Amino acid sequence: MDFESPDVEKEFPGLYASESSRRSDSDYGDSTHERGGKKELLRSKKKEKKEKNKDKGYAALGEDSSLDEMDPLDTSPKKQKSFKFLHKREKEEKEERKEEKKKEKEERKIDKRKEKEKEKEERRREKEEKKKVKKEKKKKHDEPDEEELAVFGVPLSEAVQRCPAHDGIQLPAIVRECIDQIEERGLHCEGIYRLSGVKSKVQHLRHQYNTGEAVRLMDHEPHVIASLLKQYLRELPEPVLTVDMMPHFEDVAMIPNPGERAEAMRQLIDRLPTANRLLLQYMFKHMGHIIAREADTKMTYQNVSIVLSPTMQISHRVLNVLFLNHSYLFGGVVIKKYIPPIGSGVTERTVDQLRTVAEIEAEMMKQESLLGHLHAQVAAGNVTRRKEESLWEAQRIVTLLKVGMCLLGPCLALLLLITADY
Repeated sequence: MDFESPDVEKEFPGLYASESSRRSDSDYGDSTHERGGKKELLRSKKKEKKEKNKDKGYAALGEDSSLDEMDPLDTSPKKQKSFKFLHKREKEEKEERKEEKKKEKEERKIDKRKEKEKEKEERRREKEEKKKVKKEKKKKHDEPDEEELAVFGVPLSEAVQRCPAHDGIQLPAIVRECIDQIEERGLHCEGIYRLSGVKSKVQHLRHQYNTGEAVRLMDHEPHVIASLLKQYLRELPEPVLTVDMMPHFEDVAMIPNPGERAEAMRQLIDRLPTANRLLLQYMFKHMGHIIAREADTKMTYQNVSIVLSPTMQISHRVLNVLFLNHSYLFGGVVIKKYIPPIGSGVTERTVDQLRTVAEIEAEMMKQESLLGHLHAQVAAGNVTRRKEESLWEAQRIVTLLKVGMCLLGPCLALLLLITADY
């Protein structure tokens, strides 16, 4: 085909257009191309905004934007996207943990409170049980107040009436029972009267004597008994030598002639009240036995004087004279062992063990003394169930003793007749 022919020009108009027209067309085409490019840029920016909004939603789900969606021309470093949804979850979890910790703490506090309340209840129960036990003991024994029958801290004559020895010797039973037990079991104890016994045991025995209970000293150690006797002597409101006669004893102790001094001391001792004189004689006779067993007791004359001076409220000068003339002043003194009445709760003897008339008569005297003592207390208004029981028991024993005397008398008479015939 001949492209230069007119037919070709008709079929393809503008094929042979001028260069100016081409230029103009090219210029126009360029301008339109630029306009079209701007529109495309605007469209691309809108698309990018939409994609960014979509990316935010994906970021909330923890998904990163894909590489295809990234702009290849944008080489600037991108900031890490905020994970608001994850932060909310973390905060909620932290808050839940805090609440759980708080609940645990509160539960622990509640548990501690419950434990404390249980302990308080147990303590309260223990106190109530102790109170009940004390009340039951009081009901059983009907113990009066210590002031009503106190033996400690009262004058010696009054103690003789409140705690009598029912065999006729005017000394408080506590003094005689303590001396008897130490004479029997304490003369081999080292440091007797110098070493103290257990304080709680001493106080328990003191309470028993003050309330009139039956006391079993044989169940206690010699040091406890010695401490009890020292406490009794120390609490006497008046010295054993009495306040009125104490100056006379001091004057006699200053006499230079030993013979005259000893005789004057004996005369002063005889002038003391009966209870005071007996107490002085029993104590110094007993202390003489302790000093005689110095190898076992380790108690010398000096050690005994150190103990007796503050206990019996006697000066060392007078004590020196008493010990120097011990055999002359107390040689004839006999410590008679005290045997409590049958049925008093202290002794285990019974009426069946009495074999002779002398034993029955001696026991009859003790029971009558015990009856008189109990009747005096009841008359003074000190009536308790324990005293009533003791009163009935003493009356029963007296009846048995009278029957025994009636039965034993004819038997003895028959025995005497038989022995006389032979």
